[in-house]
Amino acid sequence: MNKVALFGGTFDPVHLGHTACLHHLVENMDFSKVVLIPTSQNPMKLDQSPVSREDRLKMIEIATAELQGEIIVDESEVLQDKPSYSYDTLKRYQKDYQPEELFLVMGVDTFAELDQWKNFEQILEMTNFIVVSRPPYRRPLGIEDLPAGIRPHVNSYERGFALLNTGRTVEFVNIKTEDISSTLVRKKLKTGKSIQSLIDINVERYIKENNIYPSLSPDDVDFAQLTQRVGLLLKERAMNAAGYDLRSLDRLYDYTLVASATSTKQAQSLANLVKDQVKEEFGLSPFSIEGREEGRWVILDYGALIVHIFYDYVRQEYRLEELWREGRPLVFQ
Repeated sequence: MNKVALFGGTFDPVHLGHTACLHHLVENMDFSKVVLIPTSQNPMKLDQSPVSREDRLKMIEIATAELQGEIIVDESEVLQDKPSYSYDTLKRYQKDYQPEELFLVMGVDTFAELDQWKNFEQILEMTNFIVVSRPPYRRPLGIEDLPAGIRPHVNSYERGFALLNTGRTVEFVNIKTEDISSTLVRKKLKTGKSIQSLIDINVERYIKENNIYPSLSPDDVDFAQLTQRVGLLLKERAMNAAGYDLRSLDRLYDYTLVASATSTKQAQSLANLVKDQVKEEFGLSPFSIEGREEGRWVILDYGALIVHIFYDYVRQEYRLEELWREGRPLVFQ
């Protein structure tokens, strides 16, 4: 039987976590073909625009040049000017392959959102799943740890392998590599921090020679001023706004802000307000925004500044301020 692995993503940029996954698929899982499918836009992150398709394709070419096995790059979706949906991708591949031959590869964090995808119940019939995890992630211990929308479709689950009632399977695979994300790589590049051990050296050279992720110099953004401005905004609009200067600690960021909202809707609204104000006044967009749709806990990552906006009872549950008690509390004025 042909076994074809479909591995999609924006690859912005491709990193050693991606290539470690490719190596594992080819060397340890007996796939006859692995297809990389770079996408034009992630439909779950429409407010974040990746770098040019030409640069991402070139970085993929460089990163995969020395990998063994049949690794193919499908450029059809990255050349489109619209978001890519896995349902549409699988419909294309169903013309040449049976569902039992297709395996959709994704990270454990992406799998956690699978029940929010377009036509996800049909997807459960169209393909098998390989869910890749890296430290510190662990595979689910039981069906109750799977995404809520997936659980009714699970016939059995044992030791990282689920049989779905559609006849398809879900297999959790652990890759022994660092916990790397493209967001982390971009953040380190833009804040001038080392990306050693995160990205192929030749990809790094290409990025720096072509200035693909320009670093933010101190002249570009005064993060102390930015933190004060956002802190004042949250003090006026939210509850219990607090901030901490963490520059004396060994952290990836220098400042953090936290505030509470009276509802998930207000948390979403506050996050949008911060995003728009910072863009207007400082010309800066967040590297990532997490949790905005649900609104229980929204995180805006500006590199040297991380902003946390909680639905208030969730903030009390996590008690996040304990992580920063050694930092210097900020006064907004």
